[in-house]
Amino acid sequence: MKNIFNGISVLLALAFVWTGCTQYTEYESGTAGRVETLLYPSEGFEVDLINNDNAKLAFEWEASKTGSPLYEVIIYGSDGTTEVGRFESDDSGTRNMLTLKHKTLIELADLAGIVPDASGDLYWTAGAVSGGNLQSGLPEPHKFTVTRDASVVGFPTELYITGEGSEGGADITKAVSLYKTGDGVYEIYTRINGAVSFVNRNAEGAKRTFYIAKDNRLTTDAELAVAVADGVYRTKVDFSTSTVTLVPISDVALYRAGNNDTPLTALTYAGEGVWKAENYTIPSDGDDRYRFKATAGGNTEIWGSANTDRDAQDPGTIDPANTYFNIGIHTDQDGLNDSYRSIFKFHSPLKGMACTVVVSMSPERTYHYFDLGFELVAPAVETLVSPAADASVELVSIEGAKETFTWEKPADCPQLPLTSYTLKIYKDAEGSAELGSFDAGYNASVDVTHMQLESFATEAGIAAGAEGTLYWGVQSKLISYTAMSPVQALKVTRMKGVPDQLYITGEATEFGSGFGQFKKLDVGQFEIYTKLSSGSYAFTDGTEGDIRRYVIDGDSVKESGTDGNWSEGESVYRITLNLMEQEMTAKVEKISDVYMQSCVDKDTHITLDYIGNGIWYRENVVPDFRKQFEDTRFFVKMNIDGKEWKLANQSNFGDSDPTSAAPERSPEYAVKFWDDTSDWNYHYKVIQSYRGQNTKRLNIKLNCSPQEEFYYVYLEYLD
Repeated sequence: MKNIFNGISVLLALAFVWTGCTQYTEYESGTAGRVETLLYPSEGFEVDLINNDNAKLAFEWEASKTGSPLYEVIIYGSDGTTEVGRFESDDSGTRNMLTLKHKTLIELADLAGIVPDASGDLYWTAGAVSGGNLQSGLPEPHKFTVTRDASVVGFPTELYITGEGSEGGADITKAVSLYKTGDGVYEIYTRINGAVSFVNRNAEGAKRTFYIAKDNRLTTDAELAVAVADGVYRTKVDFSTSTVTLVPISDVALYRAGNNDTPLTALTYAGEGVWKAENYTIPSDGDDRYRFKATAGGNTEIWGSANTDRDAQDPGTIDPANTYFNIGIHTDQDGLNDSYRSIFKFHSPLKGMACTVVVSMSPERTYHYFDLGFELVAPAVETLVSPAADASVELVSIEGAKETFTWEKPADCPQLPLTSYTLKIYKDAEGSAELGSFDAGYNASVDVTHMQLESFATEAGIAAGAEGTLYWGVQSKLISYTAMSPVQALKVTRMKGVPDQLYITGEATEFGSGFGQFKKLDVGQFEIYTKLSSGSYAFTDGTEGDIRRYVIDGDSVKESGTDGNWSEGESVYRITLNLMEQEMTAKVEKISDVYMQSCVDKDTHITLDYIGNGIWYRENVVPDFRKQFEDTRFFVKMNIDGKEWKLANQSNFGDSDPTSAAPERSPEYAVKFWDDTSDWNYHYKVIQSYRGQNTKRLNIKLNCSPQEEFYYVYLEYLD
């Protein structure tokens, strides 16, 4: 997998704090940028060094007058020529300033031979780095005098392993960085075969050097150094105890859940803390759960999921950045014996595919991934099959009506088995205004219902019954990488019998020759609470111009050129209409006895009067909240076609009473209809000051107006 790199490489890229980025070759004058003048510390500057994290010294110089180079600061020992440190400037080398902690300067002073509680000279200069080259003819170094306190040098800031027995060999610039896991504690998985040392910088010049002595003690005496037998080790250097712990790692292998004894494949150490199993084919059958095992110092370790349960879900990706692939090390006996503990699961499309299994054991991040040997680029769909370009579809509301969108998968390529597809519907031919999307998974087709297309057509501004154009294409996806197909036009004719809005009018209605608006519940579905008496009426899809009229015919609704005649008698009704084509239905329900009732005073009904436009109201009512437990809960009841319904909020919103009045249209007073006869379930509450009272007045409103976002109860407190 060419685009995937392991965590050890990341550490190497990030760890050059002591040396900036790397050692640069010098370049000749006259190139992109130069440092000409050093500013601070000035020549002869004196500073008392304090062994404290907050104590710092800033180095400054005039920025280059040409180009935009990076900068480095070089610090020399007391002889003015022996380099003891090299640092990238602040902000990743972009600033003409470097801030160093006194602790670091103490370490440099120690390298220069300046002992505790004594003074000595250091020198510094700065240069521009352009095209990877450090300028020639650096400014004359400034001398500055440092006075150390009595403290000894602390733990090194950075640590590298080098020497003939290390993976990087004796070349100091190839020294491998250890990862800092604690104060003075460093760790690395690496091969050692012979003599090694640990240094605090991977560059030429003065440095602190540490060796492994007998009994794995840490020493600065090269005469006491011992060689290490060939092996891959989990190496831990602990300066607080002056010890080096070397745990040999062997027999790293991949195991299937259900089999604790026979590995699926062994992994071979490949360097830089990485183990690999190359040319491995992931099983296409059997249990697809897995984990890794290794032998560490003669003991078995489970390198498995950080989760210690017996469950594993398909990760849905092979992206190594996904923390799903993180490895946790388990040594408990239960986990060792139970092959279903701490397991992973193969991403389903990987089954049957050849790959390299990679395990990267960096203390910064221990994880694994599957290198498929090809670049992670999503292949694009080139051919859209159906509906054909500029095809015409007349949308209907018949149940099951749908369009199947199909396309040809990209030409055969290694990425194909892992490529998924998403259908995209657009408002425009450029594909900039997306209306919706449909996940097709790894398939080359997906169904979209006519009702969904109707919704998109409405959003695209196509009028009811009219023809307009939608556009569609297919997005390919491989992990987080995507590619888009060409976009293709689809002409659609919207459903003629599905108005976007509905109104009621006529002499039988409370609106007379005017229009009362229905509440839209869904596409083609409408509801209204309204008063009707004898006379003419009609439902319309508009209020002016060429409007369509509908009337009720039994349990159905039909389009009509004339008004209907209301003969149900004078009352308030809830009318629910479904104008979906070929199944237009009507439901007319008579409303009576709308009243407020206290939970503790079920015998007292405070009747609400209908005042029009779906609103019931009663002013100056005095509820009794003294009885029983001085409870403040209440609800509204409504008789619908002879059946009593409780109107209250879905939740009981806590045990405490509200302390202040909720504003009108407050969600906590939203109406839900409950088929419930109890006195306690589903209720509202009045404010605390009305608790235990029977003299305080209030106005109450039940608002089922179509213009409201939701129906609600509103209390106006008068006392």
